[in-house]
Order: sequence, then structure tokens, then C-alpha cells
Amino acid sequence: TELERQMNQVRLQNYTNAQAAKEANQRKNDMIMYMAHDLKTPLTVIKGNSELLQLAPLSGVDVQCLKDIERASNQLDSYFNQLINYSKTFYSYQISFHQYRISNLSKILEQECEYLIGDNIDYKYNSKIDRDCNIELDLDLIIRSVANIVNNAMAYADDSKKRIRVIFELEDGSTALSIWNNGSKFSDDVLKNFGKLFYREDTSRNSQFEHFGIGLAFVKQVMSIHSGD
Repeated sequence: TELERQMNQVRLQNYTNAQAAKEANQRKNDMIMYMAHDLKTPLTVIKGNSELLQLAPLSGVDVQCLKDIERASNQLDSYFNQLINYSKTFYSYQISFHQYRISNLSKILEQECEYLIGDNIDYKYNSKIDRDCNIELDLDLIIRSVANIVNNAMAYADDSKKRIRVIFELEDGSTALSIWNNGSKFSDDVLKNFGKLFYREDTSRNSQFEHFGIGLAFVKQVMSIHSGD
């Protein structure tokens, strides 16, 4: 019938639009990956030369200039690495799922959080597992995601006495990891734009904390890969 023909045309158009959008996103992601890799090569030369020059006898001004170059280079290196890691999540061959016992996963995350947070912060980890079972995931991606949120929690915790709480829960077949600090919370603007690549608040909650608008986008992408939230 005419109605069926029109509905089929709409379905075909929607499919075509979806494919075009997917291909456009893939091209954009490819460009980000290639750009980050290409820029890391000259950056390595800059870092190496600045470190080498610091070994030579220099005046105070020269030493400070080289330290500024090294600091900026390290910041760029971190930026490019975050871009590359984010881009990798869009390539299926870069993702490796394996099964882990929930109890073992909890221990791994507890150890990773302890390593990141250190001894100078009031930190507690609580595991609430009603039964043990297997879970399938890419452990490296999960750990990187947790690290992103933990680092954020540390940066924005109350400077007078930082406190971090991490809770790992398994209930009714669902796992949840909660990370809390005693400082400022995510603003409504951040929550609204959560996961957008390169999004940064107009007014930073902490001007001393360097961020590039990649960390939360990475977390959201990893959660999507694992059919999570």
C-alpha cells in the first residue's frame, strides 16, 4: 500500500542518516587519533631537549624557562594521551572483554584507589556484595575510568582535610561504584553536558586543577561500551 511504501522510505532514510552520522563520527575520531599521535613526535623532541639543557650550567632565568617548557610539555603530553585513550574506545579491536569474579574486581578497584589516593587523604573503601558471580568487562578501561573520577574527587575535595569514600555494590545483578568527596559537587552545567568531548566549565570550580574536557567524555564512552551508566 501507499502507506507501507512511505513507511519503508522513512525507515530507509533514517537508516541512511544514521549510517552517515556514524561514518562522520568515525572520520572525526580517526582525525583526532592521527593528530594526537603526530603531535606527540615533536613534543617528545621538545621534552628531551629541555631535559638535556637543564643539565648544562645555566643562569637562573634560563633554568626557569626550561622548567616552564618541561611543565607545559608534560601538560600537552597528558592531553594527547587522554585524546588517544578516548579515541581507542571507538575501535572494537582495541577493546578486550574478560570475565572476572565480582569479589576479585572489588579487590582490584580497592587497590587501585589506594594507590591513587595515597596516605595523606582520609579514605575509606566499602564493598557490599550480597553474592559472588562473574562479570565481563575490559578491566583496563574500567580502571582508567575510575582513576578519572577519583582524581577529580581528590582535586575538588576540601583542602583543609580531604575525605574520599568509595563504595562498591552488587545487588540484584547490578554493580555500582560510588565515589564521594567532601568538597564541591558537579555543577548542574557539568551534569547537563556530561560526556561531551572538550566540554569545560566557563568558571572552573578550582582554577589550580588542569583539565581538558576529555576525562568525563572517556568515562561516559567506557560506560556505554559496558552497557552501563
